[in-house]
Amino acid sequence: MRLLAALAFAVASGNGALFALLPELQDRNGLPTWTLGPVVAASFVAGLGAQIGLARFADRGHARRMVLGGLCAACAGALLTGTATGLPQLVLGRAATGLGAALAVTAARKLVVVLRPEAVGRALGSLLVFDIVGFVLGAPIAAAIATRSSLPVAFGVIAAGIAVLVPAVARVGFPPVPVVVRRTDERPVLRRLLGRPRLRAALLLGVATYGAIGVFDTIWARYLTDLGSSPLVISATLAAFGLPLAVAAPIGGRIADRYGALRADLVGVIVSVPFMAAYGWSSSVLVLTGIAVAHCLVDGVNFPATQAAMVAECDPDEVAAGQGLLAATQQSTAAVAALVIAPVYGAYGVTVTFGGAAAVMVLAWLGALANHGVGRKRGLRG
Repeated sequence: MRLLAALAFAVASGNGALFALLPELQDRNGLPTWTLGPVVAASFVAGLGAQIGLARFADRGHARRMVLGGLCAACAGALLTGTATGLPQLVLGRAATGLGAALAVTAARKLVVVLRPEAVGRALGSLLVFDIVGFVLGAPIAAAIATRSSLPVAFGVIAAGIAVLVPAVARVGFPPVPVVVRRTDERPVLRRLLGRPRLRAALLLGVATYGAIGVFDTIWARYLTDLGSSPLVISATLAAFGLPLAVAAPIGGRIADRYGALRADLVGVIVSVPFMAAYGWSSSVLVLTGIAVAHCLVDGVNFPATQAAMVAECDPDEVAAGQGLLAATQQSTAAVAALVIAPVYGAYGVTVTFGGAAAVMVLAWLGALANHGVGRKRGLRG
């Protein structure tokens, strides 16, 4: 479990570094604002492909290979990002990072469920803590190094932190994956999963939360830079709301285990909608950070609850495929949000940007509620 936590931390640190340093990468390469969308979306699109095509192999005994491959890809992605001299190199670097994260983290989730089947929500919440902390700390560490040295050095340090885990993963023994069960339904696994209404509800709730992620990854640093904030201030805001999320995630996992993951997720997502809209109504960095802290405390329930709801709707040999489907849905949502939100922000401003994102969250929540009701009426899984 410690090694899985370490790899989640290391891989997430690369995403945190990009979050804080994206404006500097943009300025160094002389890129217009619209290019922020493709740069951020590249990571999500590559992750989407890995989740759809490769996640299921963690259910078939290939978790170690997936973790090793993911770490190597994430390391290469950090190096490419830091040394990029134009848009194509930045896109390629972010794609490699997204591929690496998808492979490593999906396999890690499968192994966590195998290790802690009696408390899935709590175990996934604990893994999420290290993911969040890696993202949060990767930003100020990279920003501080870049300020004192250079962007290539900052991303090189991140790459080195990922690389040191490769020999540890190669040596350690992972728990055996349960034997694949026999079933009468021989449809491909993704078709089986998508046929379950309550699982579709969990996916739609994942759309709601990760649409917000795509928005933040793309324009938060740009927005605060436009308000006059430095990279270190941006990193501080990230820590201010990321660390409460890390604290809340294990608690959210326990809430999901106790009251039902899907029920907890439905409540949490609708509560988070007003916070999303509120970002567009202030130009004070302090106020915006306060809103984000409250928002992330709620998301401390939403993130592990969504993952646990997916596990609840999957058979043991479908867990990794289900987590892959969830992550693919989230990645594609974030990619679309990243591509759309940068030009919307540039053309219409912050109020329309965050108000539109909140409206999309409401639509996804309504779809989830409808599918939840279908599952209950028909007496389906979970």
